[in-house]
Amino acid sequence: MKILVAIANYGTKNEGYLQQLLAEYRRMPFEVDVVVLSNIPKELGKDVEVRVGLPAKNPWSLPFGHKPLFAERVSKYDLFIYTEDDTLITERNIRAFLEATRILPQDKIAGFLRYETSPDGRRHISSAHGNFHWLPESLQTCCGEHYARFTNDHSACYILTRHHLEAALASGGFLTEPYEAEYDMLCSAATDPYTRCGFTKAINISRIEDFLLPHLPNKYIGLFGTEYSIFAAQIEALKEIALTRRPVSHALSGICPSCLHPSSKNYYEPLCAELVRLVPPQARSVLSLGMGTGATECELVKLGLEVTAIPLDSVIGAFAEKAGVKTILCDLQSGPGILEGRRFDCLLMQNLLCLYPDPPALIASYVKLLRKNGTVLLTEPNLGNIQTTVRRLFRKASPNGRHGLSLNRVTGNALSRWTSAAGLSKPRIGYTIEENPSPKLRFLRFLPAPLKSTSVHLMARAAPAG
Repeated sequence: MKILVAIANYGTKNEGYLQQLLAEYRRMPFEVDVVVLSNIPKELGKDVEVRVGLPAKNPWSLPFGHKPLFAERVSKYDLFIYTEDDTLITERNIRAFLEATRILPQDKIAGFLRYETSPDGRRHISSAHGNFHWLPESLQTCCGEHYARFTNDHSACYILTRHHLEAALASGGFLTEPYEAEYDMLCSAATDPYTRCGFTKAINISRIEDFLLPHLPNKYIGLFGTEYSIFAAQIEALKEIALTRRPVSHALSGICPSCLHPSSKNYYEPLCAELVRLVPPQARSVLSLGMGTGATECELVKLGLEVTAIPLDSVIGAFAEKAGVKTILCDLQSGPGILEGRRFDCLLMQNLLCLYPDPPALIASYVKLLRKNGTVLLTEPNLGNIQTTVRRLFRKASPNGRHGLSLNRVTGNALSRWTSAAGLSKPRIGYTIEENPSPKLRFLRFLPAPLKSTSVHLMARAAPAG
């Protein structure tokens, strides 16, 4: 088997990682030709070809240099690998890819996810962050192995067979000038087979370890990414769906936003200490709507509260379930009927009303499930601050329109109007202000909280008949 490997390597910063990759490919029992794409000349050994030059003026265009290379040599190799210089692919990964290719439908390509390792040895799935998540309905079983789609198509690399590459070239979406759309320019080059060429990236969850790749710098830990224990619980939930032991559900069914919109719901929301603080001391039960991985909900369980949640989908909240959160797997419209007859002391919503088409109606439908004098707690992004307002004024539309999601413009006044329309008492409004050390933003300290805060939270009382 002949393999062509293209590695994007800008400058000299990642030289150490590049050498690790080259050593790995040299050890493989295949006929491997390596081409390094660089902006400057380099001596990497007689067995490594170096192509110097940027496809465009933007330094981030370098990864696009592998496309004409692959097109030139499509008939000379059996397998084509593109990778950034800090993402390690091993023989094990290649063999797993080949085995998956033999059983997957022709419109599916076996893909990979990246992980990092912290100093204490714990792994973090760096591909899982923000609004990237598993699609429960995408599960497919091939020859006894389960595959699913993860909405983050970027893994800084891909592998294609010659058949895949020929089809990608024929699609007209592969040989493109450097561009950015759903992903930035650096990432777009590594995702085009899945986003522009008619293929879908499929992850083998039955053998997930064979399809995880190390991101060698380990630089995103603490910035974004998901602990492996949380990710592993999601894998188990997917397997339960494959065996029909768990339903497929989406809380935002019918209104789920683009997984790439910067203001979309965060599936991995961190602990919101402010909401935990606002839970009344006498509260014993909490209902949470639109839960992600459930950091806040798990904290409430630790404090002794009984927490019930409608998660964003039937996979994302699996770890919270193991921590004691009781989940109702349904959409938000069906929730009040399913929960009819039950009563809660507190209703919790995080960053949900900015996405829902009728916020007062949603609040009112769930207030009925509160006990007398029950509490509603909300936190939302403050879309009325000066930074967001400026970005909205100068925001450019995405070429394919996927970033054109219409959000409710959440402000403290908007939350007050919505809760009043839902029959709640006059709310207490608070703001969370994050200090920004940037000299360009020092002027923010002189502005009132509604103009400089990143989020707004609300607490209101309800007095329903229950």
